[in-house]
Amino acid sequence: MRSATALREAWTEMEQSASQEKPACDYCELISSPGAFILYEDKHVVAFLSEEPISEGSIVVVPKEHYVIIEQVPDYVVAKMFHVANKLSVAVFDSLNALGTNILIQNGVAAGQRVNHCSIEVIPRFEGDALSFAWVPKQLSEEEMSTIEIELKELCSNIGGFETEKEEPVVLDSSAPKAAEDGAKKGDSDFRKKQFLRIP
Repeated sequence: MRSATALREAWTEMEQSASQEKPACDYCELISSPGAFILYEDKHVVAFLSEEPISEGSIVVVPKEHYVIIEQVPDYVVAKMFHVANKLSVAVFDSLNALGTNILIQNGVAAGQRVNHCSIEVIPRFEGDALSFAWVPKQLSEEEMSTIEIELKELCSNIGGFETEKEEPVVLDSSAPKAAEDGAKKGDSDFRKKQFLRIP
């Protein structure tokens, strides 16, 4: 039988190797390949032309870091993704003469997500494109609506906080402040005298 220490060490090794392995992800591979049709990129977000477009000019906006569903993505990255999707939607109207756009998130397998990487799709719409996002609405009783409202309200009570980007600490050169202090000490009295003698 293995000791508790040996088990702990084995578990730590497994965790470390698991954290070093990156999941196979089509979008992670695509955004790191030189042949990707990247339209926009910053430190958090990448937008590229879809390889399997729903319509001409379909764009996919993804976080650079690998997150499977939107609930895992930090708030500031989600905000950036929607900002980019909004600007790309304007570009689609102006450059492709689209008559509309659908901004779509397929979040989870049940919602039609095919790639295990959170994404926002900007889908240009044209007259007669025959794309249909219509569905037959469910009919719920007032009691069912009330029950759903109560359940959701309980979980929505903590909405309002916004996760911001963690700022990296600024590291000052340790020699610079000392030199400034030394200069201030040496010329301190001279500086004050000059200020009194200064003619406006």
